[in-house]
Amino acid sequence: MNTSLENASRIIKSKLVLPFISNLEKPLESLNLGDENSIYLMEEELTTVLVSAIENKISEIIKRLLANEKIDVHKELKHIFISRVSKAASMLSLKILR
Repeated sequence: MNTSLENASRIIKSKLVLPFISNLEKPLESLNLGDENSIYLMEEELTTVLVSAIENKISEIIKRLLANEKIDVHKELKHIFISRVSKAASMLSLKILR
């Protein structure tokens, strides 16, 4: 299980988090909010938040499947990514505006 989470974490970071943060890197640096260390911390925090959310959602999906519920797994997981990334973007915007 740990290996699966580590692999998922690596994929989420490389495919979602790093491209997302790289789009924000220049504006953050120009506002003196994005030194190398703070950007690294943002990457790690966002990756952790997304992996945790997915882990929780997968656990919920398995319970629902075992209860014979019909579930659109793709839709359920997509919702997690959209809501968590949107929330993270909002939180970063608030930090920038302070």
